[in-house]
Amino acid sequence: MTIKQTCKAALLAALYMTISGTVRAEDAPKPLAPAEAFAGKCSSCHGKDGKGNAAMVKTLKFDPAALDLTDAATAGKTDADLTKVILGGLNKMPAYQGKLTDEQVAGVVTFIRGLASPKTEAKPDGAALYAKCVVCHGKDAKGDAAKAKAFHVDPAALDLLDKDTLAKTDAEIAKITLEGLNKMPAYKGKLTEDEVAAVAKYLRAQAK
Repeated sequence: MTIKQTCKAALLAALYMTISGTVRAEDAPKPLAPAEAFAGKCSSCHGKDGKGNAAMVKTLKFDPAALDLTDAATAGKTDADLTKVILGGLNKMPAYQGKLTDEQVAGVVTFIRGLASPKTEAKPDGAALYAKCVVCHGKDAKGDAAKAKAFHVDPAALDLLDKDTLAKTDAEIAKITLEGLNKMPAYKGKLTEDEVAAVAKYLRAQAK
């Protein structure tokens, strides 16, 4: 082979390696996001919500708590503890060493932490809850004249923005709302204490 042929062959070989390397990079599977990694590797046993797959619990004859990743026992483990279990396996759980990258394992641990975190409940909306009171107390909270006439009461008795009502403590307002007063029905069981407090806060804001 001449020098020219040798150079040409080397050039073609280098070009082939470059092209094939590019194809391999494009064909390589993309890294899984934490949620995807958990769904693909963990949800079949631990369930989508991390509380355990009931069918798998029955099949493996496990205590349901063993597959619950939202319990206090799991929350008490360190990230290193969880990583060790994921990579090395535990009891009937297979090892995922070599099946998940370090980044994916860290992502799954973060995902598990999110499952165990308590969800923040939305605070009661006082303005929306006041809709239960409009029929008697009016949209402006100063009392509905027609309702006062129907009940044969002084319109001032339905005014929630007068000085007497606003002078009451939140506890006193809550007691009246929950237990009722005169012709006003009791809302115990219909409104929680937090919801009543939200309505009281709304009314004080309207007064200002």
